Amino acid sequence: MTPKMTTSAYYVINVTFFWLLNILLLLQCPCTYSKGLDSFSGLVTNLQKAYPDWSPRAILDIGANAGTWSINARKSYKESKILMLEASEQHVPSLKSTVEAIGNAKYRIEVLSKQ
Repeated sequence: MTPKMTTSAYYVINVTFFWLLNILLLLQCPCTYSKGLDSFSGLVTNLQKAYPDWSPRAILDIGANAGTWSINARKSYKESKILMLEASEQHVPSLKSTVEAIGNAKYRIEVLSKQ
């Protein structure tokens, strides 16, 4: 008997797949960190060219800061759920604004490590 996958297992697989694709496509992306957000745009452009019918069900933004990366992700993936994780409470006002602006998103103030 094959065990059934839970919703959280699908979420982890989907998020992991998204990040693996990002890493693989980043290696081929003709953009660099020095270009700032253009590198994100180039990465998503390459991702959409390689997988035009694919859209992640969920996107995890770790170290969200004010949510700028999530805002850009929303432009390309309009239906994906977005969870922004940030360690610093000073970003709460910006994160609240981002959640309202992009919709279908949440934020949490969490520290992923004690170090």
